[in-house]
Amino acid sequence: MRVNRLLLRPIATAAVTALLVTTGCSSSGGTITRADATESPIETGGDSNEHGSLRWGECDPDDIAVDDTVFRAAEAAGLQCASLEVPVDHAKPEGETIEIALGRYRAAQRADRIGSLVVNPGGPGGSGLEFLANAGMLLPAALTDRFDIVSFDPRGLAASEDLECFTEDERESWITSDPDYDEGDPVAVQQEATRFETELLDGCRDDDAELLANIGTSSVIDDLDAIREAIGDEQLSFLGMSYGTRIGAGYATRYPDRVRAIALDSPVTPSRSIAELTVGQSQGIAAAIAEFIAWCDADTTCPAGPDTAATIKTVAQQLDATPIAADPDTGVDSLDADTFSTAVITAMYDPSYSGPLAEALTSLDADSLQRNDAVTFLAGLAGMQHSRKPDGGYGNGFELQSLVNCADADAPLPQEQAATIADPVRAYFTDEPTAVAGACTIIPTGDQLPIEATSAADRMLVIGTVGDPATPYPWMAEMADALGVTKRITYRGSGHAVSLTNQCVAPQLATFFTAPTDFAPADCERNPDERDIYALFSTQFATLGLPASVTACIVEELRATVSPLALAAANSSPETSDVVGEISGIALRCR
Repeated sequence: MRVNRLLLRPIATAAVTALLVTTGCSSSGGTITRADATESPIETGGDSNEHGSLRWGECDPDDIAVDDTVFRAAEAAGLQCASLEVPVDHAKPEGETIEIALGRYRAAQRADRIGSLVVNPGGPGGSGLEFLANAGMLLPAALTDRFDIVSFDPRGLAASEDLECFTEDERESWITSDPDYDEGDPVAVQQEATRFETELLDGCRDDDAELLANIGTSSVIDDLDAIREAIGDEQLSFLGMSYGTRIGAGYATRYPDRVRAIALDSPVTPSRSIAELTVGQSQGIAAAIAEFIAWCDADTTCPAGPDTAATIKTVAQQLDATPIAADPDTGVDSLDADTFSTAVITAMYDPSYSGPLAEALTSLDADSLQRNDAVTFLAGLAGMQHSRKPDGGYGNGFELQSLVNCADADAPLPQEQAATIADPVRAYFTDEPTAVAGACTIIPTGDQLPIEATSAADRMLVIGTVGDPATPYPWMAEMADALGVTKRITYRGSGHAVSLTNQCVAPQLATFFTAPTDFAPADCERNPDERDIYALFSTQFATLGLPASVTACIVEELRATVSPLALAAANSSPETSDVVGEISGIALRCR
């Protein structure tokens, strides 16, 4: 079965960049690290704090589901972790408590430090600690110099006190098993949704019924305010991406006087309708696939053209008839039609994956020299959809996705819509299962989560992308209008949550957080290189502080020796990639 999610934007360079860092690619010949990567004294978050003082220390690799190479690079860059005790029910501050896991990178320029910038990367079910490990080194220096960059695993998730509603085997079965019902029959879809939600709720109640009753974004907003206080900030600086915009918008509505600066990137709809959320996302994904097809068909060098739509459908049909089995000798994963369609959808979140995807579409034949890379890349993208961990298991973001979206919704998904919600996407594949897990058939809905005009609007920024697949561009204006925000940036390109990576948007974001009330936004034209994965690496290497000559050398050698697909596969799974050694060699030669 499929669950449509507000995904995190894939970090297309995380593992390979981490590999370069741990290889020691720097202008001085040493390892690239942040200015404060050395061991630093444990600190508290404030002089007086009813939630208890934060004690920052080393992170536990078991708490952060990233590749070992990524974790080591994040550790070298100064990643620290802490935990904060908060009430399960904020209306009962003396009641049961849970632990919220936090991570941070300290500001590089301590003397000019403004405060902390708290980031939520998306979800629901997205881990902030994983985000910091994957992307922390790649954040703009204008932010990392003057802010501690802080993120957290929302309540119930991952390293925070988690809500385990399924066993690992049950979770894997729900994620990977083929549907055994008629997906075009509304009654069958409703029955399947009821079965899923019944089993989910039974497991959640057995694990922690009180946490289940307080799992929605309304409670996360109060957790965020507790984090603000614990880190010692009188007012909050917050960046929310995708689902994180719901948290930021709700916070600005509830606590306007406690807002210093809030930026909302790729905002969700301010409506609480689960139908509007899922229909809009389905339409956005379909439009993004159509744009990818048009790009590939128009480019004579694109291997999936000149009829890319037919290529996609043919691959889906072949995998439906004959899935590719996992290879225990190489560690390469399995790939079936459902995994394939999920991967194509996920690739739409980052246009730099266009080249690797086009190669993968034509590299799945048994005799293809790039077959392992194609399977690794596609399976890795699909795994992101369901919180797959490096060890092959699945995190509980799968459950949190449904529970939080339903808690935030005002009503269940109407039955007559359930079987048609995926129709705009279904046409591209042999079989595109309906998002029955988001139907909220029996999962409770109706938490109080107002998003309204706020007196904090002059300290807020809303960013939207015209070709956003997950949060359609019209939602940007809807969210800004609902809050009364006039500071807006439009990126006229493709992709999801571009504020930290786009060369036009990212500098403006840093300027906004430095002086939010004085900020004057400017719209951004499409980056002509947005579909070029090598160009993305060039930008990210520059962000790391590599000299232009070193960056140019690395990118030139990558273009000459490592295909886009091989590069993306290495990022998905460094352990199984055949080119990791080659990439390390390039780093050493160019440094």
